[in-house]
Amino acid sequence: MIIFYPIVSPPHARADDKTGIKLELAEVENMMASGALIMARQKIEPLVARYPDDWRARLVAARIYRQMGLTSFAIDTYERVRRLRPDLSEPLVALSRLYLDNLSTELALGLARQAVAVDPGSLDARLALAEALVACQSIQSAQVQSQKLARDFADDVRVLHLQAQVARAAGKTEQARDFLIRALATKEISTDWLMELAQINVDLGHYAAAEASLQRILTINPDSFTANLRLAQLYELKMHDYVKAIGAYKKVQELAPDSVEAQTGLQRSLACQADWALCLKNFVHSIFR
Repeated sequence: MIIFYPIVSPPHARADDKTGIKLELAEVENMMASGALIMARQKIEPLVARYPDDWRARLVAARIYRQMGLTSFAIDTYERVRRLRPDLSEPLVALSRLYLDNLSTELALGLARQAVAVDPGSLDARLALAEALVACQSIQSAQVQSQKLARDFADDVRVLHLQAQVARAAGKTEQARDFLIRALATKEISTDWLMELAQINVDLGHYAAAEASLQRILTINPDSFTANLRLAQLYELKMHDYVKAIGAYKKVQELAPDSVEAQTGLQRSLACQADWALCLKNFVHSIFR
């Protein structure tokens, strides 16, 4: 007797599966938008396991890992998306910036060039290319890209920020400051950009302006370790206001009791304050002898 077995086709996602994953991904993206990254991760990882070949699920997972600072997970997941969808520029741009953060500048530049080749009109891809050129010290090429972006996206704050980066890399510090001030005036305040502005003002010797930028950061995030430390160092090393430096270093110690920088800075400031008090005392005694 001949038995005929039915021909079974390879499994394909049904229409209701596709609809279901879209709804679940929308839920995950809402969690991300509200800042619930841990919950978003707990939701996305089972989705990726259930739909291993769905590039959309992996792309959302990669974004979550990147926002959580899980660099190795983000790189691995973006690479998988890249293999599934080589026509997308987003994974290439994200990988370029992740590698740039890890000082792999040549690799970042190559990925940014690929992103622009995939999508020549993408602002994100073109910004990534210009940023990678700056990191690779290809200043003239970065200036060319910056000028083209300023022509094509004149009112975009990210382009203004890029112009500040390029100007600073070219040694045009005052021009960099002006671009950055314009960028900060046209968007919701970025503490990272305020930090850059503070450093530019330090480089220019405008210490009061640098202090104002750092104080603005602390208004937004009073417990910022970096801003508090930079403010303490500004008071101590540039403004020589040791009383304020001592107070600022003590604040840093509250945030990070094991900070070596805070401990040594506080010791220096206390010593300088004592020396200053001794000098003032001797000066007063010399007047009234």
